[in-house]
Amino acid sequence: MSNSLYLIVYLEPSPASSFYKSLSTFLATSLTRFGPNGAHHYHPHCSMTGYFKVAPGGDDDLDLTSAKATLIGILDEQISARLPMPPPAIAGIISYKPGVLLVGLEAPEVYHAVVKKFAEASAETTEDHVREKRIDHISLAYGDLNDGVVEEMEQEARELLKREEEEAGVLEWDVVLYEVLSWSETAGVTHQFGELKRWRVTEGNSRVSA
Repeated sequence: MSNSLYLIVYLEPSPASSFYKSLSTFLATSLTRFGPNGAHHYHPHCSMTGYFKVAPGGDDDLDLTSAKATLIGILDEQISARLPMPPPAIAGIISYKPGVLLVGLEAPEVYHAVVKKFAEASAETTEDHVREKRIDHISLAYGDLNDGVVEEMEQEARELLKREEEEAGVLEWDVVLYEVLSWSETAGVTHQFGELKRWRVTEGNSRVSA
């Protein structure tokens, strides 16, 4: 990768929550039992944006440091104006096409509004247009997986979600701005991200539905 900087915005359950830890355990266990798939390149998250690029000018380090500070400021302004934000609803386990297993999310409109305003305000700082994502799932598995493997994973994922229902009322969510430190081309090895800033956006009243 060149000196260009790639960033992305995620929505995540609090890393201290048992839900986040259970998702992490699911990914680790599925890697051991069934081998790698696309989800193993990432920690548990829901994408709010696609990757977007910031390219340096004359002084690479100074320009990129300034760009990161600008983007943090823009996102901070958009989030701070809307706090506290209602949490996404957890909409159960979804296997909507072969080889794909997701935790469904239903994100309130405010999350889309944050991304839209962030994309508009950051246009002069980013080389790429910031793409808004659907903000509707956390990936558990995707790729070249046979039906039997996906069915077994789905059963385990549903048990995981049942165990987390008691925590649903106090589950907190964060919006996080990351920079990409390195891409992994090795199956089962995660990409490396650097956390630029994390915002706690909810007050712990998420809903879970089976």
